[in-house]
This record gives sequence, C-alpha cells and structure tokens, in this order.
Amino acid sequence: MDMIKSIEINKVKGINNLKLELNLIPNKPSIFVAPNGFGKSSIAMAFDSLTSNKLNISKENLHNSKEYSDSFIKIIETTDKTENELIANISTNTISNKFDVQVINNKVTTEAKLMNINGFSIAKANMVVKDIILINNIPEKKSLKYSVTKFRDRYKVNKYIIPNFERFVSSKNFIINLFKCKKNLEKILSKKRVKKYIQELEEDFQKKIIKQSDFFKEYDNFELINKILEDADIQNIIILYNKLFLSLNELEKVIYVIQIINIYKNNKEDFIKIYKRAVYEKRKESLEYLISSIDTKKRIVTITEQKGKLIIKLVKANMISNGEIDLLCFLIYLEKIKYSEIHKDLILIIDEVFDYLDDANIIIVQKYISLFIASFSSSNRKIYPIIMTHLDPNVFKNYYFSKMKVYYLNDFHINIDNEVKKIITDRKSFMDDNNIDYIGKYYLHYHNEKCELMELFKKHNMSNKYDTSEKFRLKADEEMKKYLNNENCDYLLTLCSLRINIEEYIYNKLDIKYRDAFLEEKMTVNKIVYAENVGLEIPENFQLLSVLYNDFMHLDKSADPQNKKILFLSSKLDNIFIKDLIKSTITIINKQDM
Repeated sequence: MDMIKSIEINKVKGINNLKLELNLIPNKPSIFVAPNGFGKSSIAMAFDSLTSNKLNISKENLHNSKEYSDSFIKIIETTDKTENELIANISTNTISNKFDVQVINNKVTTEAKLMNINGFSIAKANMVVKDIILINNIPEKKSLKYSVTKFRDRYKVNKYIIPNFERFVSSKNFIINLFKCKKNLEKILSKKRVKKYIQELEEDFQKKIIKQSDFFKEYDNFELINKILEDADIQNIIILYNKLFLSLNELEKVIYVIQIINIYKNNKEDFIKIYKRAVYEKRKESLEYLISSIDTKKRIVTITEQKGKLIIKLVKANMISNGEIDLLCFLIYLEKIKYSEIHKDLILIIDEVFDYLDDANIIIVQKYISLFIASFSSSNRKIYPIIMTHLDPNVFKNYYFSKMKVYYLNDFHINIDNEVKKIITDRKSFMDDNNIDYIGKYYLHYHNEKCELMELFKKHNMSNKYDTSEKFRLKADEEMKKYLNNENCDYLLTLCSLRINIEEYIYNKLDIKYRDAFLEEKMTVNKIVYAENVGLEIPENFQLLSVLYNDFMHLDKSADPQNKKILFLSSKLDNIFIKDLIKSTITIINKQDM
C-alpha cells in the first residue's frame, strides 16, 4: 500500500531536528495533534519553504536566525513495498518529483501606519490580510464563433432541420464538455468512413422537400443514421452531452452531433483559448457564490481583475472575527490550489485553521476538505491532507472525517501507572453484582466515606496499592505535591488529586443540609452547578480547570493503546500558565484548612 512512512525536518524555524514516524495513508484526513509551542507552525513553514528545485528558507524562518547548510526536509514513502527517500535541502529538491506541496495557514499580518496627532507621529497597527492573487494570468476573452444562419445556408432545402445552438455555445458547461470530447472529435474528423456517411446523409436531406412538421416522421433513411450512430466516438459525445440528447429521436441525435462536430471544426484554431476562458469564468462564478454564501452582506471580500490578475481583497482583519477570517482564507486558498491544476500527488498542510472556528464552521471546512479529497482520488491522484491542531481530535469526528487518522506528535516521557490507567479507563469492570460504580463514586470524585475494594482488585489481578479509596487519595495527593515542586510525577494521579480536592473544598463550604445531595450529583460540573444554585460562590479557577481533569477522567481503554492521548493531555500540565493556575487553586484549597 502506498503511504508516507516518515517525515524528518532539520534546522528550520523552531525545529532543530524532528523525525515523525507516521505511515500516512493517502486520501484520508491526518490530524496532527500537539500543544501550542510544540512546533506545528514550524512544520508548516518548512513545507511552505519548498520551491520546485530546493528548500528556500526566508530570513524570518531561519533556525536560530542562522543559515545552516544541513537544513532539510526528508520524506520516506513506500510504493508497492519499495521505500523511496525524497529530500529537499538548500541545493536540491527530489520531493517535487513526486509531490506538489501546498500550505494553508493563518494569513493575518500586522500593518503599521503613522498618524499625525497634534504634531506627534503615532504608529497605529492594523491587523490585515494581504491581497490573495488567485490567478496570475487571466485567460483572454474568447468565445465560440457561431452563426446558425451560416450553418443553414449550406442547405438549399429543409434548412429548418438545423437546430439553433446559440443558447448552447454561450454556455461554459457546453464548452467544457466540448473539451472533454475533444479527442473523440479529432478522431471523427480523421475518419473517412464516418465523414462519408455524414456527407451522404446531408445530401440525402436535400433530395426531397418535406414539411417541417412531417420531416422527423417521414424521413426514412435509417441505414445511414444507424451507421453514424454505431461509431464509438459519436456514442461518447452523446453520452457526454446526455442532457442535451435525452429527449431526441435517432435522427435528431445525428443532426445534433453533426452540429457539434462543425462547431468544433470551425473553432479549432482558438479552441484551447476558448476552453481556458470558459473554465476561468465558471470557477470565478463558483468562487463568487462560495464567498457570498459566507459574506452575505458583502462587507468582507471583494473580487477584482487587475492587470490580468484575479485578486481577492479582504477588509481590515480587526473589523471581522478570527473565525470569519480563517474560514474565508481557507476556502479561498483551497480554490487557489484548485486553480493551479495540480497533476502530481499532493501534500496539503493545513495549519491554524480549525483552532478558532465554531462548530458550524468546522463542519463547513471538513466538508470542503472531503470534497477536495474526493476530486483527487477520482482522478487517480493521491492527496495527503495534514491538519495541524491543538484541539481534541474528537472535535473532528463526524460524517465528513469518519475515516480520519489521528497522530499525537508530542513525545515526552511521563510516568504512567498502568494500574491507575486501568482504574480510570476500565472503571465499569470494578462494579459488583449491585452495579455500583465504586471507582467513580469513591475514587475519582470526593466522598466523605471510605471504600475498600480488596476482593474486586484481587479478581482483576491488581496489586493492593490502590485497593482502598484512602490509599488512592493519599497517593494522588503525593503526586500533586511532586507536580507543584516541579518533580517527575504521575499526571493521571495529579489530576485525580486536583478534582477530589476541588470537590472536597466545595463539600466543606456547603451547609450540612446540602452535602448529601452534592455527593449524589454524577459529574463535577453538575456538582459545581448544584453548589452555585444553593448560593455558594465557586472560585473561577475550579471552572477553568474542569476541561483538564474531565478529559483525563473520561479516557477510553481501547482508544489510546499507546498512551498518545494521555501524553497529549499531560503536555497541557507542563504549560507554565496551567501550572500557575493549578498552584493558585491548591493555595485556595489549603487556606480553607488553616
């Protein structure tokens, strides 16, 4: 099976050396998940630095602001069980032999303008999106030359049987279909036998005068008609123009085919230019419709033709939301890639697009990526769509990305106690015959009573380290102390400690009459809501951190066999702001005990 086995990047922007073992599958969304600061944008910038013949790193993307002779991108791909090494460095690029590479990322930049206020020059910064040149060379205006009168003048009698194609020749779809059957038309023009049949049929049309209303009923030379329709190339034209031929009888089909052949023949010299113009106009219409469906008030985007270029202009970015900018830029750049008419396999890097979109816009982007993938695979090309994000990959799990593959990039070492992981991920198996969720009730949430599960732990071949809720709590609090002292710790236990201590704080603050009901609430978020509803003021930190400990407490035992999701979630705890938030939370809790 064809795939990209690995990607290695050396000395580009924030990356010293990074090797990703991947096994990317073509025509399937690949989600690269890593926390902010990992280097996702550096990966995108490395690929964005590829030119057709080398790796050309701009000054702002140099590693440590220096030029290195050993900067490179290396791709190992497998084709029919054969491994191929493709490399791009400062002097060569063999990646471009196999792949076209496109990068879509955040296009917002800062533009400073000097303003004179009371004699002082003050710089005012505006967030802007630079103009997007969608097409560098707009095809010249060319259309099919056609006159139904000239076609009919070839006939002395029965001129009325020649249909008027004026409404068809101005259609962009008609021209594009004409291009699709260009090979068939060229073959027909070179076939002496088919040309002879057509000539004989047209001569036959002139032998007798028939009323227009009776012509298609009385005409009886079916032998020539059948001979013409038997030709494979003519059949292909009829199939391609299916809607045009749908309600026609056999004679009408032949007359329509003759008309199409002659239209192509009379425009053959300029036909490629005519076709390119039709494609351009159709794509421009499609783009205008796409943009208008998002920019409904026509306040954000303008599409203009300037000096032979098609240019997209966006208003100042500080006048619209990040979500609107990211969505529009993404869709426009995807259209730009379509316009470039890629003929190789494609690596498509999408960076910082999903991270600020709401749920509806995430679905829209996924839809267009899925359609783009489908258009590639239908033309026997492979596409590797790589989506960089710090979001939980569950955000992307829907109909459009049903076949996505997730890669957790962060690869730092943490201590994971497999028994703790089993307690969290397989908690339902620790129920007894009464179906009581002992783990959820006594281990993963605060409870004022202790719980002993010696027999259940023995049954599951577990040690006695955590066979009581008291042991589990003590160990969790020990790990929290290590975390606060910047020592190596078990992040699963640390977050268990955080949640239990938060719930215990709330429990102790509650009036005695509300405590039992608080313990019966199933989730921490529900416990917090309950406490607020009975008049307790909850510290803001408790709410802010709920996203972290809730993610950990709902790990699935089968979805993360290599602990990649745990590594991803754990990396959030290394964020300096998160650590400060947890420290201040524990300080609030400890003050209660004083």
